[in-house]
Amino acid sequence: MIAMQCRFRLFLVCALGALALPGWARDQLGGPAPPPSPAPRSPSAAKDKPAKLLTDARFRRTWRGLLGAHAREPWLAQMNGPAPEPRWVYVGGSRYVLHAFCKPHDCHDNNAVMLYSPFDLRIHAWVHRGQGNMLIGTSSPAMAGELQRLWRREWRAPSR
Repeated sequence: MIAMQCRFRLFLVCALGALALPGWARDQLGGPAPPPSPAPRSPSAAKDKPAKLLTDARFRRTWRGLLGAHAREPWLAQMNGPAPEPRWVYVGGSRYVLHAFCKPHDCHDNNAVMLYSPFDLRIHAWVHRGQGNMLIGTSSPAMAGELQRLWRREWRAPSR
């Protein structure tokens, strides 16, 4: 009877240890974090064109506030120029919708990429205009580099 109790305890310890091992090993070895749980459904941020986002009053207020004086430029304020399909991307461990859009009839010289998190209303954008580039939002240097990389891929990559 005692031997059976010892075996049962040993079995429980091994089973619980095996369940805890993947997280412990990841923490000890510095492995990548598991992918986050599926995000709650967003208000169609990943399937609508950028201009459609402006129908959300919170987004519109935040976006135009970040633009400041540049909100007077219709293509930036209204985001109504040509735009590829938005898609989900991971940047710095966070999930964003990548929106790209440009000024109608002047896409090469006036275009932008925007990362938008519909869950906490974070917006980061890289705007390219003929006279230079502009970072929108409070972005870290790493985020700025990622925005520039995404901009190059969207607007300067060779045609596929």
